[in-house]
Amino acid sequence: MNKLNGDVEWNEDVAPRPYAYEQLEKMTDNFKEEVGRGASVAIYKGVMLSSQKLVAVKKLEKVATEEGKEFQTEMKVIGRIHHWSLVRLLGYCLDGPKNLLVYEYMSNGSLADILFILERKPHWEERMGIARNIA
Repeated sequence: MNKLNGDVEWNEDVAPRPYAYEQLEKMTDNFKEEVGRGASVAIYKGVMLSSQKLVAVKKLEKVATEEGKEFQTEMKVIGRIHHWSLVRLLGYCLDGPKNLLVYEYMSNGSLADILFILERKPHWEERMGIARNIA
C-alpha cells in the first residue's frame, strides 16, 4: 500500500484523496481510453486498482496561472459537495505541472450527452423533468 494514500477504502468514503501521478497512469493504463475533451482538459476512463471501481480522470493539459487557480478552486469546491445527483470527486494529483482530478465514472454519459446527441435527445416532458430535478 502506498504511504501517500493511507487506508484506501476509508479515504474514498471520507474525502478526496491525493494520488501520485504514477498511480493515475496505472489506473488509466497510461491514459489509453479518452472519454471526453474540453478546451484545456482531457478525460480518461480508469479503474481503481483496489476496488475495481470505474473512475474518470480529468487531466489539465495546459497549466497556466489562471487555469491552475481554476483547477484548485474546482478541487476545493467540488471536494466538499456530496449530493446524489452530482458526480463525486474521489481524488486529485498535484504533481508539479501535472494536475489531475479523479471522479466517479458516469457510465450513462453526461447530461450534455443526453440533451444534445440526437439519438438520445429526450422529448419535452423528459427535459422538463430533468430541469425540475436539477432545481
